[in-house]
Amino acid sequence: QIRQLMDLKNFALGNARLLYGSEQRKFYDIVVGANEDGKYATVLVCSFDGATKILRKEVALCPLAATQAIVDGLVMDTGLLFSKYDVGDQISDQQGFRSAETGKFELDDKKTAKTSMPVDDTNALRRSYYHKYVPAAPRADRERGGIARGYKRGRLEYD
Repeated sequence: QIRQLMDLKNFALGNARLLYGSEQRKFYDIVVGANEDGKYATVLVCSFDGATKILRKEVALCPLAATQAIVDGLVMDTGLLFSKYDVGDQISDQQGFRSAETGKFELDDKKTAKTSMPVDDTNALRRSYYHKYVPAAPRADRERGGIARGYKRGRLEYD
């Protein structure tokens, strides 16, 4: 049963990344819990920069059934997404949300235009430049004008 739960979890997480975005530092997980009544709850959670939000929740008498219900909902919503996009389309960020009134997943109206490159060319993917200015190596001590400066910026060392 644990093997089946792990397979369902992997299936769900791929769909979650497509629907809710796969930005850097954004992680998804499927968590199963039980209560005293013998019922199991499965939740899809998203963690981003230290905060966690429950995105979906299903309750059943069996942990496998609760997890399967989460996966079924994600698969249906991903199918909705696939009907909107075609090969070569590039998607980013969250693609929609669950309506508070209907409880159904609704797609956003945004759509990324195709590039002129071949449809399966991954060089055309938009890249994030979040870490553009991160140094490639630690600072080194350097001498400038007879004064050693480096990682100890506030301290001057004289010979």
